[in-house]
Amino acid sequence: MTVFPIDLDLPHDTVTTLHSTRDWAIQTLLDIQVAQSGDIKGDTLQPPAMSKSLQQMQNKLFVSAPCRQSDVQMELHQSLLTAVQTEEEKDILSDVLELCSTSLENDEQFLQFTEAALSGRTEALSFGSAFLQRLFDRRSVQLQGCGRRLFDALTLGSKIRVWANHLPSWRSHLQTWMLDAHREPFKPINAVLPDGWWLQDVSSDSQSDDITVVAACRRYSYLYVTFIEWCRRHVDLLSSCRSMEVVSMISTSTRQGKNAARLFNRQLLSQIPLGDVWSQCQRERVFVTLSSTLKRLQTTRSASDIVWQYEWIGILERPRLLHEALETTFSEVGASDEDDKDLSVARCAARIFGWFYSFSSTESAGEIAELLTTISSELNVPDIHSGAQWLRRSRADFGTLPILRLRVVWFWLLKSIDVEVQTPSSVSENYAASATTDVLESVEYIFRRFTPPRAKSGAGDPTRR
Repeated sequence: MTVFPIDLDLPHDTVTTLHSTRDWAIQTLLDIQVAQSGDIKGDTLQPPAMSKSLQQMQNKLFVSAPCRQSDVQMELHQSLLTAVQTEEEKDILSDVLELCSTSLENDEQFLQFTEAALSGRTEALSFGSAFLQRLFDRRSVQLQGCGRRLFDALTLGSKIRVWANHLPSWRSHLQTWMLDAHREPFKPINAVLPDGWWLQDVSSDSQSDDITVVAACRRYSYLYVTFIEWCRRHVDLLSSCRSMEVVSMISTSTRQGKNAARLFNRQLLSQIPLGDVWSQCQRERVFVTLSSTLKRLQTTRSASDIVWQYEWIGILERPRLLHEALETTFSEVGASDEDDKDLSVARCAARIFGWFYSFSSTESAGEIAELLTTISSELNVPDIHSGAQWLRRSRADFGTLPILRLRVVWFWLLKSIDVEVQTPSSVSENYAASATTDVLESVEYIFRRFTPPRAKSGAGDPTRR
């Protein structure tokens, strides 16, 4: 039907009449009853507007129609998200993510598409430069509950997928976590690592639940390999207790069972059980085996072999070994030596302890082992008060290896307090509290008097055994 325009230059009454006539014609053709308004006689007509008949038809046709712009956009958006999740061609997904990075101005929509792609079927992805820049760019405008980068707003599972497909970002975060751990030394490690990292039981080697963080990390075994290589490149920075915490936590999440101890041609820990709790018999077997293996490797392997650094990192991943070494050394004090003193469990434990700490000290492994044996013997006292007296007399000796000596003293103190707590006596409790205060005062004095020496030049050098 041809629509003839109304000339607005005509007299006003004529224009009004023409509009009224057009509306009447449309209403008559559509047979729609429209409530009359205005003057019944028609002396006063409504101003030009959209026909009420058309308005009613529009309302009836489009109330439930899926053709509104917002509905079309939503349906298209959901279809694209579903397609991204089910797409198996990594090149197509990479192109889509790159296109989203440059075309979607809305950060929330960009994150939706990113999450869909990272949680989809395709695990191997190739990220373009635009996508990585958008994801890791430090933004001035922050999303609600988000950090300074859009990456920080991703779920942990998606972050792991990004790390698995972009190893430079994995190395960057390893560096960030290590720095944050030392920047706030009293902050628990689970607060340094991403939220949700330690919600699961990381001590379990089961990979049955693919939703857990541990299973997600272990699915990409090269994350662990990259992590160990990163540790080796920065081995001279990892001798602190705080570094040991970070390395242990990340290693526990990413390594896959016993095989990890054999990677990089390592042999020292290949026969050591992975359990967190050892019986006395297990502990004895472990340190006799470790000591024997260490002696064999020192005989057959070159002192400059880089594998020694990997062996050292292996113990760094399992700091409980050092705790068990101290436990063994103190529990064996006063026991009669066996015929072959070299196989004494306490000496074996001290040898492993000394070898580990010789990597970050100017003293040799033998000197450190002898120091541990001497201190444990001196602290073989009946109560905390006697140990406090010894510590007060021996303060001047702490100028050599102060941190190592204090670690041994701290272990003895906690062990002694645990024994005292088992004694149900108010007199004993007061006595122990007073003696503990004396020990802590000596510890404070040592910290104030002796500045910990810098790590030796080339820490981690395997030639210092």
